[in-house]
Amino acid sequence: MEQNERLARGLVLLSPQFMDWGVTACFYAALHLVDGYLARLGIHPNNHAERENWIRRQLRPIYGTYRRLKQLSMRARYDAFQMNSATAFQPAFVENLISTELETIRNYIAGLL
Repeated sequence: MEQNERLARGLVLLSPQFMDWGVTACFYAALHLVDGYLARLGIHPNNHAERENWIRRQLRPIYGTYRRLKQLSMRARYDAFQMNSATAFQPAFVENLISTELETIRNYIAGLL
């Protein structure tokens, strides 16, 4: 999970053209935080839908934040070719995702351990 966050932070510093990957790495950092916690409960989701069902049931307070990161990641991966300089993800946006949404998930899960 730390690798994905380091990647997101590194991409922010590297170049604005890689912000789609920064968003995606941020989402996967969140996914690994969630999977790590669920594994402690003996839960090992097989796919995104199953994971989201567990988040909705076991980690309800972060469900919306997680979904937002997932949706942004999907936009970054599948809609990036339609983006232009006005609609593309910017470094400040990715930095904000890391320091707010990802940090919200990290802090919530840390409070459960």
